[in-house]
Amino acid sequence: MEELVRYLVKSVVGDDEFEVVLEEANPKLSIIKVKANDESIGKIIGRNGRTISSIRTILRSASARSGKKYILKVND
Repeated sequence: MEELVRYLVKSVVGDDEFEVVLEEANPKLSIIKVKANDESIGKIIGRNGRTISSIRTILRSASARSGKKYILKVND
């Protein structure tokens, strides 16, 4: 799932520098954190949060088979 988030964020941001970190909270829950500069964060979040909402929806759909929940956080 980390690669999926990295691909989606790179598609939105372009070649700007960002970092995707995967943290295991427990066997059924993982937290994916995206760290980037302020300009890139604005692109990732999008107007009224539409872009980040779409990325979260794709992540939720992709993880449905595994039975594992993923939480996506930006710059925490």
